[in-house]
Amino acid sequence: MKKVIVFTLISLFSLAIKAQLSERDRKFVKCTAEEGLYEVKLGELARKTGLSIDVKALATHMVEDHSKANSELKELADKKGIAFPTSMNSKAMKHYDKLAKKQGKDFDKAYTMCLMMTLKKSICMFKKEVKKGSDTDIKAWAANTLKTLEQHKEMTKETCNAIKEKKKK
Repeated sequence: MKKVIVFTLISLFSLAIKAQLSERDRKFVKCTAEEGLYEVKLGELARKTGLSIDVKALATHMVEDHSKANSELKELADKKGIAFPTSMNSKAMKHYDKLAKKQGKDFDKAYTMCLMMTLKKSICMFKKEVKKGSDTDIKAWAANTLKTLEQHKEMTKETCNAIKEKKKK
């Protein structure tokens, strides 16, 4: 009987936590998780397919950082009772498939351009969550991760510039 009562209380507590989260926070977690999975897959592809050492180094950095962030976000989502996506959305998969067909310098250029666009979108989304989100834990995670995304954007700019310089030579 005690086990049933404890289980019931845990279930009620879990439902109460779920009910407290805003739709904005839930959507942020879902979209961020999908983007994180996409970044890791793109990075893995770039490590294999990239021609430039700079692109391969950037890709390695992306895989490591986004894998860590995905793990932290999954833990937070589990704690908050949010279903965590296990795969990329169909739009991301189409972009991935398109990029996977490229080779050499074309791949390097397309990867860095894709990464720059994705980072700009992510940074905007994270800033909105930090400013307008309602859950303090999710907002704190977003604020902390935002710093890393801004570093990624600078690294990507540097890699784009390095690729352009090598192209001129």
